[in-house]
Amino acid sequence: MIQLRLLELHNLILTKISMNPMSRYLVVVGDIQEYTQSPDEYMSYFRQSMDWLVVQQSFFNNIDIVVQVGDITNGNFEWQWNNAAMALRPVAEAMPFIAVTGNHDYTWQPGSEDIAYIRDRGSSLLNSYPFNIYRSMQVIGYFENGRCDNMAYRVQLGGRPAHFIALEFGPRPEVIDWAEHIIAAYPATDTYIVTHEWLSARGERLDDHNCYGVRQFGASLSSSPETLWNRLVRPYDNVIAVMCGHNGFVTSLFTPNDAGRMVPQMLFNLQYQENGGNSLLQLWEMPAGSDSVYTYIYNTGTRIHHTDPATMISFSRSRASMPQ
Repeated sequence: MIQLRLLELHNLILTKISMNPMSRYLVVVGDIQEYTQSPDEYMSYFRQSMDWLVVQQSFFNNIDIVVQVGDITNGNFEWQWNNAAMALRPVAEAMPFIAVTGNHDYTWQPGSEDIAYIRDRGSSLLNSYPFNIYRSMQVIGYFENGRCDNMAYRVQLGGRPAHFIALEFGPRPEVIDWAEHIIAAYPATDTYIVTHEWLSARGERLDDHNCYGVRQFGASLSSSPETLWNRLVRPYDNVIAVMCGHNGFVTSLFTPNDAGRMVPQMLFNLQYQENGGNSLLQLWEMPAGSDSVYTYIYNTGTRIHHTDPATMISFSRSRASMPQ
């Protein structure tokens, strides 16, 4: 009994130094396809990071939302979705959680010249595994009723209301119309856009010529990140940040919107890391009483923060039109 209590105290100390109890947090989970396709090798690393989130929330209740940026699976196989669900469901039951589709979350078929293409958008099994089940998440809009490929949610983030708009991989033009309507309808509400593809590994926003979604679906049936920027982000100062995965590891791009505010566009992808992702998470810390956001990469297995300056990014949630 004494040894068990000492172990509990030891674990409590470790959790206390992982997160600031006085801050609020957003947590980003990068592409997890290597985890879910290799259950015998890598799933333990994924479960470790998800269990860590649940423990953190049980102690401090200061994680406002967890965001997964697509590529949940590596081929849209049911057994891979089951692997994901086993690890993600405890998180989705304990705190707000949203996920988007990545290019690997659809069924592919061979095309010409031995190139595989996504068969159709409706093939993704994401809608058979609805993770948006936390009771405090308010859905403010669907593009298609009952489907979570394109949805808008309302949560409390860092002490104030916020909207999260989840967009499918290579969003269709009509999806952009829907998302713009929501952004424009709530100009006083902080809005965050989550989609799979946005930046290159070098931190460049992708246009029609180098966008994988456009290559898959064609420019008339999808929208490049550059189009999304011009339609959904640049004209609207209530869009605070964009989150994506797909390429590289960690990078960011800051671009001025029409109001002059530098908008952070943040990439976090686990695909190419050791052990399928090495139990890494991206933490966005929002200190109490501040508009500042400090992001860093944390290894939930080793309890070590990455010290590479390129992985530590900070910005403000203040609007350009708000008094400083």
